[in-house]
Amino acid sequence: MRSFYIFISLFISGFTFSHDYYFSFAEIQYNKETTCLEISIKVSSHDLETYFRKKITDVSIEKARKVDSLSHKINQFILDGFVIKQQEKQLLLTIDGYENNLDGYTYFYLKSEPLHKEIPMLLRYDLFMDLFPEQQQKVTLIGDTISSYQFMLFQREQTINLN
Repeated sequence: MRSFYIFISLFISGFTFSHDYYFSFAEIQYNKETTCLEISIKVSSHDLETYFRKKITDVSIEKARKVDSLSHKINQFILDGFVIKQQEKQLLLTIDGYENNLDGYTYFYLKSEPLHKEIPMLLRYDLFMDLFPEQQQKVTLIGDTISSYQFMLFQREQTINLN
């Protein structure tokens, strides 16, 4: 009987502390016709909900999306956590849409203003890091070759070449 209680204790503590790492993923592709970047960002819907309730307002994401001012705050949060600069100038990014999938992730689709492909970009990707210091990000640059970049609390910015 004692081993049963130990098992139950370990089982419950596993659920209590099971979310040690937080991840989000982005893919960037350069569109030659528009000279813009097309970006998708994949975040855990649970992490987004937790962040929104703790840092912005105690309203569910589902309800917030129905109120323009709160929906704007969600979009601004994403744009503040994913910043691209060229020659010290921040590129304008817009969110073209988003979707919640049954896989537990929310996908945001962004587009940049036209940019110069030859000029390196400074990318800051620190989404969620002010609440979740364990947050890790991965960016995949899709072009002639595929490159990956990792972002963590101690490395929030990286220089990326599109060439």
